[in-house]
Amino acid sequence: MTINWQKTVTLLAGLLVCGQLAAHQNLADKFEKLADAVVVIHTTERAANPNQSSGLTSIAGLGSGVIIDKQGTILTAAHVVHNADSVEIELRNGDKHWARIISSEPATDLALLRIEEPPTKLVWVKLGDSDRTRIGDPVFIIGAPYGIGYSLSTGTISGRQKGGDDGSRFAIGEFFQTDAAINQGNSGGPMFNQRGEVIGIVSFILSQSGGFEGLGFAATSNLARERMLERPSLWTGVETIMLGGDIAKAFNVPQPFGMLVQRVARGSNSELLGLRGGEYQVTIAGQVFLIGGDVILNVMDVPVDGGRNYDAIREKLYGVQPGHKVTVTVLRGGELVELTLFVRAQPD
Repeated sequence: MTINWQKTVTLLAGLLVCGQLAAHQNLADKFEKLADAVVVIHTTERAANPNQSSGLTSIAGLGSGVIIDKQGTILTAAHVVHNADSVEIELRNGDKHWARIISSEPATDLALLRIEEPPTKLVWVKLGDSDRTRIGDPVFIIGAPYGIGYSLSTGTISGRQKGGDDGSRFAIGEFFQTDAAINQGNSGGPMFNQRGEVIGIVSFILSQSGGFEGLGFAATSNLARERMLERPSLWTGVETIMLGGDIAKAFNVPQPFGMLVQRVARGSNSELLGLRGGEYQVTIAGQVFLIGGDVILNVMDVPVDGGRNYDAIREKLYGVQPGHKVTVTVLRGGELVELTLFVRAQPD
């Protein structure tokens, strides 16, 4: 039997092209089905004024998020909203709604929002089981890189990393590594598997140029489910810098470690508690500090210990129910001050 190799190659090439077209069409259909559940997040927060040695100025922030239920609950990244004074979400149809922060945990870079007055017609998506995801599986990401809303990028899972093992500041949990393009504005957006399930929340990139270089990371959906839905912690809304060693001594901290308060978000539990942020900028050992604010020494009878007691502090805060009190001891103006907050119930 004589084989016509030219016809065979042509046939195989045609089948390959048809397969690629089908795959792209399938992805296009998934995008149309899922994109309405993705939101663009606009925030305002206060930051050090670069033109003055004291005082704060208001700045705008940008990120992405994904709606996960009909009540308008949104998963996003903690670094997008944790210090926000206000949060506004924008739907795909252009409608904008105010949102409140329900929970935020910087150590996992995860946060939970709720739309204040959700519209009657909302699209939401399902959280998948990230433990079923394997290295090499295809994924796609929808978000707002550089403010360009509803952009799609595709890639694969290229690794799994434990928090702290990848050079990030996020010390807890598990992160997917991906080569799907991630840029500023993608943070907090969803990573989908081929079934259209959310398996990750975009967190950060590793880059020398400042742009995407093929190393992006997303907190896994199982981590988000555990830390935000099953065991959510209070939204503190406070930014701190850990003080230790000679720097702690320079601030007259009466114990080995303390947390210097930098900023306190408006409406947060830390503001209700009475924590005070810094006002004056100084540079110590190459690091910029806002000084003049409180130094946290103790949270719920657990001393600040260089981050080693983080889980113990989180467990204390997790156990606080509405009506219960949170106590924090701070160093303020050279004196020890105990602050107390009776936790409010979250609206349904």
